[in-house]
Parts: sequence; C-alpha cells; structure tokens
Amino acid sequence: MGSLRRLRVLAVVLVLIAAACSESPANAQRPPPGVCAALGSPLIGHDGHIMACSGKNLVAFERNGSTAWIAPLGHTCKEDISPVAEGEEIYLVAEDKVIKITPKKLHTADPPSEVFFSYNSTPGRSEEIIGLATSGVYSSLLVTIRNRGLFSFSLRTGLQWSAGPMLAYFDCRLGCKTNISGCYFISAPVVDQWEETVYLSNTEGKLYSLYIRSG
Repeated sequence: MGSLRRLRVLAVVLVLIAAACSESPANAQRPPPGVCAALGSPLIGHDGHIMACSGKNLVAFERNGSTAWIAPLGHTCKEDISPVAEGEEIYLVAEDKVIKITPKKLHTADPPSEVFFSYNSTPGRSEEIIGLATSGVYSSLLVTIRNRGLFSFSLRTGLQWSAGPMLAYFDCRLGCKTNISGCYFISAPVVDQWEETVYLSNTEGKLYSLYIRSG
C-alpha cells in the first residue's frame, strides 16, 4: 500500500509539471529547473524518494510531491528505461552510457554523477542498451545490449562476464533456432535476489533462466 500511495503522488506530480510546462508564461506555475522535458519511467528509492529522469537531469521527489533534489547527468537519459538503485547509488541509461549517480555528493566538491559504462556500437548494427538491473548479492549491475547480449559488471571492479542468446547442449541448438543472425535478447534483465537467478527473453519468444551463483 505504501508503494501504491507513492505512485499516486508521482502521478499528481507528473500532471502538475505537464500543466506548468504547457501553460502560457503569464499563467504558468514554475516547475523545477530543467524538468519541462518529459519525465521518464520512475524508481522508488530505498529512502522513499520517487525518482525519474528528465532530459539531462535526474529528479527526486518527496512523498508530498515537492522536489527533493536534481542531479545533472551531462547526457540525455532514456526515458523508457527505469533507473535502478543499489545502496546509496542510482544507475540509469543515458544515450549509449550507464550513468552512476551518488546523491550524497550533491552540494559537495565531488560531481554527483559519472559515467559507469560507455558502449560504442558496431557501425551498421543496431546496438543499444535496452535494460539494466542490479544484483545486491554480488554487488553487480546487469546490462542488456541489443544484438550483443547480457553483461554483468561488478560495481567496484568492472566487467565480470557476458552471455549471449545462443546456447548449445550436446550439439543441440537452444535459444535461437529460426533466425540466428537476428536473434538477440530484447528485455531488461529481471533478477530474483533470493534464488540468485536472472530472467530475460529473446526475439523468438524464448525465456531464459540464468543462475548467477558463485562457488
């Protein structure tokens, strides 16, 4: 019920900001600076803040709809991909990058946002970041890249492993069967923190279950 109430507050915030941005200057309410761009898919943080990206900013709202803080990103975020949180840090997709935001660095000498991962696509191929998730058990970030695969990054040391949609089991092809060259993951990874398993699907409608247990 608490999460539902917070989402209702966010819906009110979205309506108010949209109205303020569309009104004439004489009658407009003043929205938070830099928030007249559309707000993206939201995240409810561990501290109760409701967060959504807007253009080149990540905006956090209090439960009553007031603005808690705004973190500049330096890059235009992808509004259809929700940010994810791990501990005190937030990760989101902006252009061809994953940006890490540390809110406690706001109003300090350290920049609150930095590029965690940047991807240069192969010329002539449609390769973009289409989803991400965190695995708290291993302090890792999982990133799905179109036409490439699933990549796991340690939040401290970098790339850990990667996996593609093509599987072979005793000479039997699994996962991709009809169009191998055009088969790839199309969903954001979904992590079951208790079972230490990640789920995602491919272009042929196959659902994958990957165990990420160590040792």
